[in-house]
Amino acid sequence: MNSLFLHIGLESRIFSTQRCCVEGKSAPVNRPSYNQRKAAEVTAYLLSKAPNQREYLILIVKLIYIAERRALHRWGRLITWDRFVSMDNGPVPSQTLNLISGTEQQSEIWDEYISDRSAHRIGLREMPEIEELSQAEIDLLDEVYDEFGALNRWEVVDETHKFPEWTDPQGSALPIELSDILRAGDVPSEQIERIEEEIEALGQARSVLSPA
Repeated sequence: MNSLFLHIGLESRIFSTQRCCVEGKSAPVNRPSYNQRKAAEVTAYLLSKAPNQREYLILIVKLIYIAERRALHRWGRLITWDRFVSMDNGPVPSQTLNLISGTEQQSEIWDEYISDRSAHRIGLREMPEIEELSQAEIDLLDEVYDEFGALNRWEVVDETHKFPEWTDPQGSALPIELSDILRAGDVPSEQIERIEEEIEALGQARSVLSPA
């Protein structure tokens, strides 16, 4: 299994990534597919709010995870339908992390609007037209950025270490199920079961409408 490692020195901290790959239990089989276009819009929107439209990779990844987490708690669905893993620096959206770190094949939309990683930061080349994000999702991104965007990136890492769904992977990567995130938000078991059934039904419907 490939890993993501954080090396912390006295004067500099290096956030280096390899392709995030997770073995073990899987998320609901028929959940909707990851929406890379929407992930690009989310990332670009957050970068548009950052100073000089550049930000540390690890902070952007954390803001996206927090937004996804809140979306699931409030609406019973995700924004991008990413998959999540526990890594040394807390929970992360794995497919978006792979795109940001350059270990996932990127789409034209991503290459056009999001700059390659440099000095542990990424930047906004140009703001894309918002086609996928709803106003409610934009409002949620604003909420998360207003709450966490001005914090030091390591302070946000520390905050995500407090999330009950995170498990210390000891240098590896462990899957986080949607049910883990829902339980961490004190969602009752019967409601979790209903949400999972609705997600599976949505995944099946989308697979029929947009077959691979």
